[in-house]
Amino acid sequence: MLQIDPNKTRYRSLWISDVHLGMKAARAECLADFLARHDADTLYLLGDIVDGLRLRRKL
Repeated sequence: MLQIDPNKTRYRSLWISDVHLGMKAARAECLADFLARHDADTLYLLGDIVDGLRLRRKL
């Protein structure tokens, strides 16, 4: 059964694009806070969610 949190803003869809996680400027804490306060039936992740250049440097 689907649990609905009354403290979260609910949407049918959320679109998140080009957050470049792994980079200092990504502000991952802000994204985590946003996701904690919003809920959606469908979450679309577009573009560079994880920064590819950052991954290559660590290999």
